[in-house]
Amino acid sequence: MSKCVCTGCQQTFTCLSAFDMHRVGSCGEPIYAESRTRKSRRVIGHTPSQRRCLTEQEMLAKGMGRNAQGWWMTRPSAVHWAEEQAIACS
Repeated sequence: MSKCVCTGCQQTFTCLSAFDMHRVGSCGEPIYAESRTRKSRRVIGHTPSQRRCLTEQEMLAKGMGRNAQGWWMTRPSAVHWAEEQAIACS
């Protein structure tokens, strides 16, 4: 089973979607400068990043849970989804 470890909060996640689910906020919006003719524009900077990790309480409120190893997943289940598929295909 693969895993993702967040360097920000040191939590471990069962998959990329669970990792992505725990990160919220803007990465910084682009700031543009328009040309004199106003037909084009270019990025001259970005607003400050507001990106952060959810707290444990916020992840639980989103419906996330932990598996037997303590890794966060998108939703609690007795078995990992890949294991469910393997059982169904057998």
